[in-house]
Amino acid sequence: MIPASLPRKLTDLQKQIVYWTIKFAGCKSVCYLGRPLTPDLVWLDFAKLRGLEILKLAELVRFIAEKTGLIINRQEVAYTLAVCGIRVPRKGSQSRD
Repeated sequence: MIPASLPRKLTDLQKQIVYWTIKFAGCKSVCYLGRPLTPDLVWLDFAKLRGLEILKLAELVRFIAEKTGLIINRQEVAYTLAVCGIRVPRKGSQSRD
């Protein structure tokens, strides 16, 4: 077994952010443990989240807003993703050739 650090407890908003991030990334079959996909994240495999990378944070925020009607800021989404181990590239981190 490979240990994975888990967040202590996600808020309802954070659960929704993770749920919609998985849908946005198109990886629901990878991130859930063979159970039906549920918004409450009961069967979420947090170890799988550590390998995800979201390239366009602004697009993710827009996607979540369109799907849920929630008004959330980029910082809340970035923080939630960081807590769950999902990588978001920082500004200026792209290599310059």
